Amino acid sequence: PGGAERTRIQLAGSGAASYTPNRGQWHWATLVDQKPVPALHPPLLATLFIGKWSLTDLSPGLLLHEKEIVMKGSVIVIAGIDTGIGKTFATGLLARALLQNGKNVITQKIVQTGCEGVSEDIVEHRRLMGTGLLEVDREGLTCPYVFRYPASPHLSARLDGTEIDLMRIRRCTLALQKRYELILLEGVGGLLVPLADELLFADYVRDAGYGLLLVTSPRLGSINHTLLSIEACVKRGIVLRGIIYNSFQPAAKLIVDDTRYLIQRALHNAGYCAPVVNLYDGILDADAIDRLSL
Repeated sequence: PGGAERTRIQLAGSGAASYTPNRGQWHWATLVDQKPVPALHPPLLATLFIGKWSLTDLSPGLLLHEKEIVMKGSVIVIAGIDTGIGKTFATGLLARALLQNGKNVITQKIVQTGCEGVSEDIVEHRRLMGTGLLEVDREGLTCPYVFRYPASPHLSARLDGTEIDLMRIRRCTLALQKRYELILLEGVGGLLVPLADELLFADYVRDAGYGLLLVTSPRLGSINHTLLSIEACVKRGIVLRGIIYNSFQPAAKLIVDDTRYLIQRALHNAGYCAPVVNLYDGILDADAIDRLSL
């Protein structure tokens, strides 16, 4: 009925999809300036942003095709305040804990730089999960881009004579969503790392509508980086689902406790009801999965 609110996924300027809560199904439609064109392929559903709309927002005569598609797996991003903060380790540990809880989970790396062949972070995930490499890894679905030069993704891609196609990443993620209950998508560097000349990683997360877990630590400089990362999430409307507090370097208890307190206060002031979960000496809090609602 007109005016009924649904959740929308915008299709790169040429289509839209809506979610009806009481039916639990996705509907999608192509909209192209009143010109009859073939329906877009369902994998393009996962493109730009998620928001609210009503059916009355559709201009008359633009609805060309409609069908139903059932989405399966959900996606949670594992981001860090900086490079070398423990994103890969935290992602692998979370995946292992979820597997042990009976969850059908897979990890994905958005872009890998500084290696060749299979992503070294994916290899580490599988080591921690105890699975070895999987068929989806060999298919390239779990890391769509691997670049040789160890630099920011946009530069590494340029040095390899290419550029990152965001739709390729989305299609790989959607393919995993069809096979798995949960995808843990590990980021690259910090939130404001450029994937392309005009797109930051945080913008990609915002546009996809993914929730996010942020990995930080009590090391020197982490307060500044963490608070800036929280501000970046607030500015973009990204749902920050939790903090993983990775104490992987020796630090005085006074600093560890004070840094944790400041992070918790910043979350509260930003309006986030997000837990701070400890990762100490390579071990997550026993109740981490429950507190993070995974």
